[in-house]
Amino acid sequence: MLPTHIPASCLPRILKDFTALIVKDFDPGTDPLTCLAGCSPEQGMAYLPYECDPEDEDEKLELDPIKRLDGGEELAIRLHTAFVGDEMTLIDGQPYLPLGAPSDDDDEDVEIAGDNEFYEFPSEMSFYALGVQRDGDKLRIRPVGINECSNPGGVFHRSGIAEFPKSFQERIEKYLASLTR
Repeated sequence: MLPTHIPASCLPRILKDFTALIVKDFDPGTDPLTCLAGCSPEQGMAYLPYECDPEDEDEKLELDPIKRLDGGEELAIRLHTAFVGDEMTLIDGQPYLPLGAPSDDDDEDVEIAGDNEFYEFPSEMSFYALGVQRDGDKLRIRPVGINECSNPGGVFHRSGIAEFPKSFQERIEKYLASLTR
């Protein structure tokens, strides 16, 4: 089970590991801070600074994560590179493939036995995140899912409290435990 709080001193390491994910997954020159989502799972809202028009003063968002947390915002820190059916990298820097991935030997008409984490994992621009909010000298954390939605007006994101697949959650629990040793 994920802890509900971790020491605020863990934040620099989490941000460093998040930055490594963004550098690995996005175009060269992408500022990782523009990929640091904000979320409000209770309202179903999520936003990414790169979606805002930097020229529009009404849309301009703060990029500094410390200022964002100090202002009461909940950050949604991405925990993996984009999932397009192949192995991805988790925030711990190690490869990961959800359980239940089809093999070359699988018959498409045969239902795959066991866990179907593979088919339930968010793909492409949707992702699992660690919801992080300042709570005194600690960080309150919770599992969050960020889902990309599209409509005729463009792309937007929604957030919600997530139930991580078991193998994924175990990796994130180990990662968080390593931060406090």
